Amino acid sequence: MTKKKRVAIIASVCILLIAAVGLVCLQGKRYNHGNSGSPEAKMYAAKALNVVKSLDSGDYKDAIKDFTANAKEDIDPRQFGDEWLQIEKTWGPFKSCEILNAEDEYEERDVAYSVCITCRFEKGTMRTVVDFGPQKQISYVNFEGKPENPDETKMYADKAINVIKSFEARDYENLVRDYEPRLQKMCNPQQMVQGWSEVTKQFGQLNSYKITDSEDKYEHGLVHVVYMDCKFEKGKMYMVVGFDAQKKICSMCMSDKPQR
Repeated sequence: MTKKKRVAIIASVCILLIAAVGLVCLQGKRYNHGNSGSPEAKMYAAKALNVVKSLDSGDYKDAIKDFTANAKEDIDPRQFGDEWLQIEKTWGPFKSCEILNAEDEYEERDVAYSVCITCRFEKGTMRTVVDFGPQKQISYVNFEGKPENPDETKMYADKAINVIKSFEARDYENLVRDYEPRLQKMCNPQQMVQGWSEVTKQFGQLNSYKITDSEDKYEHGLVHVVYMDCKFEKGKMYMVVGFDAQKKICSMCMSDKPQR
């Protein structure tokens, strides 16, 4: 994808904030190793276990001890713990998890090993991918699933749609009303005008838009993401709007390629 085709409307405001899960028995909860019988697999499982044990006990500093040096620099332990509490607030108490698969992985993000697990909470099931870097430290965790609260889903959808409507109307005061405070301060109306103008210059006027998916997604300070298809006169663009724990917009981007 060329830089000309990919138009970033707003830079993501991200704090590396991720939630992980464990894989053995603890305090009556079930953590299933699956078929992870090799010494290496058990080592990765033990590191994942320490994260959930520490999150459950409230020892958030200990929860990040097996993260990479770069991740540790970006993570605030208190906010990391708040993210876990937000997950349980939405999905109910954590019940159990089991490994779906674990494998060597070198194709992207400098990942040396990747573990995919299913996490069960009182109100539903989430899928989690835990990636490890070459030094066998945790570099990335993606925690996502379908929300079960229709009213909350509609709230996120309305805020995402307001973004598109405000861009069309050139109403940038209304556009930023749902942004988180730091993003509001960073926004430059002139640059936002220019960004949308670049989109319409290349793709023509916006004809229609629709939400294609909406899910809880816990990574980089996000708790929810809304995906939208935007049809222009000369093609289609894909918009992703991310929300933080306060249900404020903390990131947004638009691309000519699907963002899934």
